[in-house]
Amino acid sequence: MSLPSFPKKFRGDRELVLAAVKADGIVLECAPTNLRHDLEVVHAAVTSDWEALRFADDSLRDDKEVLVGVGVHANVQQIPLYERSFLVVFLLSSGSSEWRD
Repeated sequence: MSLPSFPKKFRGDRELVLAAVKADGIVLECAPTNLRHDLEVVHAAVTSDWEALRFADDSLRDDKEVLVGVGVHANVQQIPLYERSFLVVFLLSSGSSEWRD
């Protein structure tokens, strides 16, 4: 059972949402606003599916930890070239070596 199929009253449960986005990051779209602003929830979502980044709160879309999660865990070939370039430039400018592994 996935987050979209749960009654709305349960979609606000942080632990439930965290488990759901770990299994399928794109369900971040169904999470309430306060959980789209939660760093741990967003990081888990983008680690599962880099496209979940578009459902994260604007304040987390350029967060280093979130972007490193995208770069480290995503299938880089699935990321459009212009977004890959942005990610590489960001990671290089931040001094991170995590993406190289």
